[in-house]
Amino acid sequence: MPNPHDFHQNVLFSTIKLDPEKVPRRCMVCGSNPSLFEYQRHAGSDPRCKKMGSCCTACAFNMLLQLADEETREWAALAAA
Repeated sequence: MPNPHDFHQNVLFSTIKLDPEKVPRRCMVCGSNPSLFEYQRHAGSDPRCKKMGSCCTACAFNMLLQLADEETREWAALAAA
């Protein structure tokens, strides 16, 4: 069984190119707000563990909070060991 500490997670955000024909009208995460960012979320080096899409500001913020929360839990587990 792989060690959960062997996986490195990251999220990359970029602004969406202003091309009305290519920009999704709604966030692909929540489906309600306008998309403002493109994102790539990686878990480890396996390309199958990659999620891509476009999202709104609120969902981008929530993704960052989730990543920070996971990191905090991992550090707490290491400190307790």
